[in-house]
Amino acid sequence: MSGEKKLPSKNKVKNKTVSEDLLESARSSLYKLKDYLDSIDLTSGDDNIDKKATTMIGIIEKMGKAFETLAVLEKKVQQEEDSKTKVRGGAKLGLFEAE
Repeated sequence: MSGEKKLPSKNKVKNKTVSEDLLESARSSLYKLKDYLDSIDLTSGDDNIDKKATTMIGIIEKMGKAFETLAVLEKKVQQEEDSKTKVRGGAKLGLFEAE
């Protein structure tokens, strides 16, 4: 069973909110952008270095807004989780603690 991805329970999938889905998608997309940026080779010596550099700079500039959006989504999910779960003593659960 090693290497197999554990599937979420049917109740967890059924109870997932839109904001939780968006949060997961946003995180996944940012990791894909990271992988893309990591794969750009500016030392290859080809003629597309200017285009590659411009692309990288554009992505990096826009990533600031993406991180702000991610923070808003995380806050929204946390508020939803807080409203669903009550913990004794006023303690707060982490984003994905309650399963």
